[in-house]
Amino acid sequence: MTQLFHPLKLFMAIICGFLLCFTLQKFIYDTAFCAILSGVFFGLVFYKSDYDIFTYLGSFIAMGAKVFEFHLIYLFITCILATFIWILLERKFTHIGGKLGLVAFISSALIFGIKTWLI
Repeated sequence: MTQLFHPLKLFMAIICGFLLCFTLQKFIYDTAFCAILSGVFFGLVFYKSDYDIFTYLGSFIAMGAKVFEFHLIYLFITCILATFIWILLERKFTHIGGKLGLVAFISSALIFGIKTWLI
């Protein structure tokens, strides 16, 4: 039963990190500092859970959002895509550093490519 809700919990953790970092960027210019604040805050909220690091994945997506200047709907789709990419490649990413940034980059690049191709 817990495996059934794993993608939903993963998506919610990514969205939480994304929304907090995205909101903080409106008030603080430094995007890396916003990502750190978001990661620390939700690291304390999700303390000792399996989903605390995924809030930082959402923060990575929010950091890229400032560069791409996407509409919010594209960013939610990016979070959904990042969730599916992580689930698909979770077992392939053992003993590799930079997993969260890579997943954020792949999902953001795919959405940027699709948006550019469609418009």
